[in-house]
Amino acid sequence: EVCRNLFAFMHPFSTTSIRSAAFPKETISKPLVLPLLLSGAAFADAVGSDSFNLALSDRRAESVALALTEAFRIPPENLIVQGYGEAFLKVRTQDAEAINRRATVRRITPLLRQVAAN
Repeated sequence: EVCRNLFAFMHPFSTTSIRSAAFPKETISKPLVLPLLLSGAAFADAVGSDSFNLALSDRRAESVALALTEAFRIPPENLIVQGYGEAFLKVRTQDAEAINRRATVRRITPLLRQVAAN
């Protein structure tokens, strides 16, 4: 797969915190193929207003980038992060659903190579 998730995890309700177990070292400690470009996406559940959830997911995306930079020394310029708010609910509910408060990180370098080759 060109853009499979390296890892995905859920955030606690209404926070941007990341538990250290969220980033399995065996996933990132494999030899990195350079240049490396990662995409981080963060989401929120449907509790709260659209604007609050979008801002929260943006902060979650930034916390993912910070964790990758601090824990794995991935340069910030190699990270593209985006918060999507409640736009892509995995479980369609207005309740506080943990799976909707997720973040994902994908290696997108192969995708960019594929686009450049075409």
